[in-house]
Amino acid sequence: MTLEDRQLNDAIKWRAARRIDKTVRLGGKVDEFMQRLVGPRQARFGKVMELWHQLLPAEMAKHCQIIDFQAGVLKVAVDSPSHRHEMQVCSHALLEQLQTNCPSAKITKIKLVAK
Repeated sequence: MTLEDRQLNDAIKWRAARRIDKTVRLGGKVDEFMQRLVGPRQARFGKVMELWHQLLPAEMAKHCQIIDFQAGVLKVAVDSPSHRHEMQVCSHALLEQLQTNCPSAKITKIKLVAK
């Protein structure tokens, strides 16, 4: 058998060999991710968001948005300097209310950033 014949036979065997399908459904992985990582955080963060919208006056809510919550720091984006100043003035009272009504969130600070 020549080298070419062996290569041809190897190619035919390789092509005919059964392959194990290692693909995974993306939906299953996304569900797993949501359950494992996002679920517990959302349970804690959801109540904070709900209370935030209750405590913040409607006019301020238009200009402020919670963008992150990590290690006890609630990061809030504010779209203008005047609204940022107003938030700085009332942030201590907001923090106290959030700490009182959502103790499981363990919020220690409200950090204001530009939008």
